[in-house]
Amino acid sequence: MLLTKRHPDKTYPNLWECPGGSILAGESSLGGAIREVKEEIGINLFKFNGKMIKSERRDAYNDFYDVWLFDQSFEITETVLQEDEVSDITWVTKFELANMYDSKNIVPTLDYLRFVF
Repeated sequence: MLLTKRHPDKTYPNLWECPGGSILAGESSLGGAIREVKEEIGINLFKFNGKMIKSERRDAYNDFYDVWLFDQSFEITETVLQEDEVSDITWVTKFELANMYDSKNIVPTLDYLRFVF
């Protein structure tokens, strides 16, 4: 799984997360996911590689939260990090992800990942 480290000036500074963000008016959930990954790490994802694994309405945030999983390989050296969003990037195994979560190095909104894999 690919994780990005949040910029120190953002909410949840220096914690790890999956790349993503908000969709634009008129944009689909899938289109927004692909655009956000391109903006944050410079990688072009292919829509046919994506699968929505979670979708929920979050009353606490007054929004919808869609999670996409893409089965697509690339080298870290191919990425270009958006400097004001992302300070680092890494591939992790399921075991490493669990350890990072237990060590509180993952943003709290990714707690669902413990149950996905």
